[in-house]
Amino acid sequence: MHSRSDAARSAVPGPVRLATAGAIIYRAYSRPYDTGGARVLHLFASGQYRFAPLRFFFQPFPGHPDCFALVERVPDVVSMMRYYVAASYSSASGASSLADSVRIVDAHGEHVVGIEALA
Repeated sequence: MHSRSDAARSAVPGPVRLATAGAIIYRAYSRPYDTGGARVLHLFASGQYRFAPLRFFFQPFPGHPDCFALVERVPDVVSMMRYYVAASYSSASGASSLADSVRIVDAHGEHVVGIEALA
């Protein structure tokens, strides 16, 4: 049974850092936003942990429209089970131009990911 202090401590978010997941797979897609030729960027990441992260997500680098960081919010409790996680990101609005690839940075380094066009 959890005490009140355990519940209060678990409600406090841990620090955010570059993702340390193993076997990360990245994909990037673009699709039409509107009839004006703008595109929406979608990013996807899948990886595994030996502990359960509270959150696994993308953050854009300000001033660098083609670069994103895959980050994690670290939990207080670590277990020895293996967890598989996924993260996604959508620009939610059209970009007048997208490059052929994006850069994604995680704790293992920088990765260049080609953007696949969807209909």
